[in-house]
Amino acid sequence: MMLATRSLGLVGFTALMVLASEFVPRMAAFSTDRLIHAGVAAGFLLVALVLGLGKTYLPNQFWGWIPALCALYLGSWVPDWDLIVGIGFHRNPLSHSVLPLLVLAWATGFQSQLVFALGLGLASHLLWDMVFFGNLTWISGRSADMAWLGLNLLLTLVAGAILGRPRRVEVR
Repeated sequence: MMLATRSLGLVGFTALMVLASEFVPRMAAFSTDRLIHAGVAAGFLLVALVLGLGKTYLPNQFWGWIPALCALYLGSWVPDWDLIVGIGFHRNPLSHSVLPLLVLAWATGFQSQLVFALGLGLASHLLWDMVFFGNLTWISGRSADMAWLGLNLLLTLVAGAILGRPRRVEVR
């Protein structure tokens, strides 16, 4: 019951953030940038499915896909929440790292399917920023930016796979 509550909570949180984002111009949930990030995240999901990771990491029931897709979308969006503080904080190394995955994994109660989807979304965001932008605040130099984003991309994929791996629960 607790896991279902957290899944529904994630869906509600996603809806709330989408609505609230319309009042912060740089955070619009349906901006071109947001939709591009969501599209890249969907590409990561398709690659995971082609690689056969769906059987292990993704929902096997229709209703399980709604929270998983919300998690994928949130993962692709969370790094840009640094815009709330202001454009001077955008592409902050803290928000563009594995840290948001760890925080959201904890917030979702480490639900495997949600954590894996969050990791895919976050990793897709980091890759997109590496390919097209990559200039982080607080880190100077293109090669240092790329090293940070690349390292955290790998850490996010590994953490998402480890934390998102289903655990066996013994019922006594």
